[in-house]
Amino acid sequence: MEGAPKLHLRSLWPAGAAILVACLIALLSPRWQSTGRLTNLNLANELIPDTYILMSKSRPDRCHVLSRRQATTRRYNANQPGRTWSCVRFGEARDHWFVHHKAKGAEFFIPLERVEDWTYPFLYTYMREQYPEFDLPSLFWTQLFVDRIYRGLYLSMELPFDLRKRDGGSGILRELLVVDGDQLTRFDTRFNPAARLFIDLIADGKFPELAPVPSPLAWLAERCPTAELTLLLSNEPPHSVSLLPLPVTLTSLHETMYTVPAPKLVDERYYRWRQAVDQVPVSIDSVIAPDSREGFRQEFERYTNAFQEVLTAHGTYYQNLDSLGTEWSYRQGAVAGLGLQLGERRR
Repeated sequence: MEGAPKLHLRSLWPAGAAILVACLIALLSPRWQSTGRLTNLNLANELIPDTYILMSKSRPDRCHVLSRRQATTRRYNANQPGRTWSCVRFGEARDHWFVHHKAKGAEFFIPLERVEDWTYPFLYTYMREQYPEFDLPSLFWTQLFVDRIYRGLYLSMELPFDLRKRDGGSGILRELLVVDGDQLTRFDTRFNPAARLFIDLIADGKFPELAPVPSPLAWLAERCPTAELTLLLSNEPPHSVSLLPLPVTLTSLHETMYTVPAPKLVDERYYRWRQAVDQVPVSIDSVIAPDSREGFRQEFERYTNAFQEVLTAHGTYYQNLDSLGTEWSYRQGAVAGLGLQLGERRR
């Protein structure tokens, strides 16, 4: 056509290169890789559910925490179901997750390998269900997906939840006190190490007393895999502290998140709490009645079967089944002496 610009082949090479790259990406798409295949599998079982984290499209510190059915990847943030949570991804391999929302609470997702004892979550959950008056926060294994990509087997560990003042709360957050000998580290229930409640009480000459510890709770704390003692400081007078045996210490999570230890207070009076807990008489009979032992054993067998199933998926994905097998025997100290064990690892 007269007057039309001439078309040179040289001018087409950028477009041709872009098409070639697109074809290569399509051929090497994650749907052909293990990650892509696992993304679309439903790995949940009756006892160990899936958890889906969908990251915000506009802010790297925001996310949605959803079920599998809700977790539909969208191009934009609009119409995402549920609340938007603050989200921190941390650790040397960026394999830890901390999500929190003022109206919903705070929750850690801790990788399998960072959990010292794989049987303690069973005991903790059993006690939480049998003794709801202890008001223990939720703790359970979950298979974590981030942006619908499988990340592995994780321990979900919630912190105690305090209502906002506008929702009926007091406006003062309770505090978690982590005691190691004569040293104490404090966090509020949103994992803020700059908490003031304990310090203000000490400044007023008030040293919190330990609330009476029920024998079943002392029994659970005796089997907790951490050396530190975790206590929950009440935000209501007389501001006593109660036992909260979490299986992963908040001090280690803080150091993993920020690479520096949280500030510590030193006082010999902290020994009082440990001594008081150690003096509580404990026995299996005070926790599980003899006529309930068979049901307890059956519950553990169900837990074992479910755990083995998801552990195999985790080990297959990360190609470390053999190394997990070497850890199998010494990560079940919590049930020592109870006639229970995770059993032989499936191959």
